[in-house]
Amino acid sequence: MSEETKELFWADQIAKEILTRKTFHYLDKEIPKLDEYTVKTSASLSGVLHIGRLSDTIRGASVARALQDAGAKVRFIWVAEDMDPLRKIPHGVPDSYSDYIGMPVTDIPDPEGCHSSYAAHHVAEYF
Repeated sequence: MSEETKELFWADQIAKEILTRKTFHYLDKEIPKLDEYTVKTSASLSGVLHIGRLSDTIRGASVARALQDAGAKVRFIWVAEDMDPLRKIPHGVPDSYSDYIGMPVTDIPDPEGCHSSYAAHHVAEYF
């Protein structure tokens, strides 16, 4: 790593490597030049929102912004993993929700009644 790279923010380091790398690491193939870069992140909606769940989105958004700052055209995609099953009853959710364990969170009613589903409630909370 060069002295110049050491002084860059970690997302800028990743963006620089993405934009300047010529070949794949494990293949003897050249990387084609792209007109647009796609950064995809996702989050499970099966439990209470916390910083750990946000980390993938924060990292992806940081790299997408660094690519944009370097002049690249970027598409950022965030996926709500709303087909994940409810694995356990989170704190603050009624015990009666044990009936929904194993079901996709998109098919479970919102315990607070303010959204169309458990998943929709957490998407709104996320943003």
